[in-house]
Amino acid sequence: MNLEFIRCAEQVLESWRRRYRESLGVPVIPDFHEALCRWGQAFEIRDAGRAQGYLIFAGETWRRDRGSIIPEFYLSVGSARAAKDMLREAFEKFKPDRVLGRTDDPAGFPLLMDMGLPNQVASPLYVLDTPAAWQEDPEIGLAESSLEDASRLAALYAAAPPEDGGIQEDVALMKSLVAWRHYRLTLTGGEVAAVGYVAPQGGRYVSVHSIVGPAFRGRGLGRYLAGFALNRELSENKIFLATVHSDNEAAKNLIESLGARLAGHFVHFSAEGSVRRD
Repeated sequence: MNLEFIRCAEQVLESWRRRYRESLGVPVIPDFHEALCRWGQAFEIRDAGRAQGYLIFAGETWRRDRGSIIPEFYLSVGSARAAKDMLREAFEKFKPDRVLGRTDDPAGFPLLMDMGLPNQVASPLYVLDTPAAWQEDPEIGLAESSLEDASRLAALYAAAPPEDGGIQEDVALMKSLVAWRHYRLTLTGGEVAAVGYVAPQGGRYVSVHSIVGPAFRGRGLGRYLAGFALNRELSENKIFLATVHSDNEAAKNLIESLGARLAGHFVHFSAEGSVRRD
């Protein structure tokens, strides 16, 4: 094989994304791609003049303060070994503390696994583009929240960690209340038991987060709120995306109960300063 790595432009990357969306039936998370294309380095991999795939990894300055490199792959099987050599060079240069690999491509995940990076933690990727399973309950009230609700709802938003949709900082909460759709769920008596919001992921894609107060968990309120918000978004021709930690059984059960299908995985790797050599 005579492999070449050619710096490629955004229109080339979009062609690859569209092709893989069609063949795999898996949507590409837009903001992830856009960030890499804007600040990273993208290479089309060619063999004897024919495109075999592409590889993106973060540039030298992007997220340098966090010691991270985020490679992404869309590769044919034949280009995997050459991409592995290229990644090793990148790891030597950037010395990452953390690596994120995508596994919706059949070559990319085995490639990182084969490099011997330890501490893999899978994050399932779910997608939903049809109406969610939801039925109205007359004893539960739902209303949209606004900036005026920030102070009395802040504790509820902070009840979940950021990776589960929690919003810890007052400024971030106020900004999202202005920019995104937020909801509050009340039970008989008017007490707010849960909050939720819809976060755009670029284009037609959205994620939906529901946060239930500690005293009200285990009653299906998070599912109820998420189902309501999802159906509103889907009625406007949006597509739901969700990634959760593999050990978060409650989140996975909630998403699956709404009818979302498993579309792929993200896998986090801790490089720990070493990459195995063959």
